[in-house]
Amino acid sequence: MGARAGLILVLTLISAAAGCSSKGTKTVTVTTTATSTVTATTTVTSTVTATPSVDTTAFSAFRGPWTGHTRGLTVTPSGLATEYIGDGCCTPQIDLTLQLKNPTGTVTAARADAVVVAVRVFPGYPASAPKPAVGDVGLVTVKDGVFEDSWLHVTFCDDAQSRKGTCGA
Repeated sequence: MGARAGLILVLTLISAAAGCSSKGTKTVTVTTTATSTVTATTTVTSTVTATPSVDTTAFSAFRGPWTGHTRGLTVTPSGLATEYIGDGCCTPQIDLTLQLKNPTGTVTAARADAVVVAVRVFPGYPASAPKPAVGDVGLVTVKDGVFEDSWLHVTFCDDAQSRKGTCGA
C-alpha cells in the first residue's frame, strides 16, 4: 500500500471515530510517516452531542402533573418533585420540593425514596400539621394513578383519577 493510500485509510478511520457520544469539540492530530522522506500531518475537528447520563425512564411512574383540590404536584424526568398545597380556597399553605431516588415498581404501582430539598411554610399553615425540614428522608408512592408522600399524606391524582374526583373537587 502506498503512502497516499495509507493516509486515506487513517483519515477514514479518524472520521468514523469522531462520531462518538461525548459533548464538546474533539481535536485529533495524526502524524503518518510513509518513508523517511514523506510526512503528513492531519487535524480533524468534530463536535458531537452528549447522551444524557440520567436514566429518564426510571421515574416514569412519578412523572407528570398531579392534581387535587387546591393542590398540585409536578415531577420531572430526573425525579425532582414540586408540591404546592393551598387551604381549600385561595391561600397557599406549604410548598415542598423533593428529590426522588431509588425508584422501584411498575408504572401503575411504584415507590421511591425522597429527600426534602426545599420547603416553604406560609402563614396560616396549621400548627398541628407536619412540617418537613430540608434533609428529611421519606417515601413517595404511586398506585393506580394516585401519588402520596410520607410527610403530608395528601393525595395527588393523575388525569383519570382527577376526573373521578378521587383527590377532591
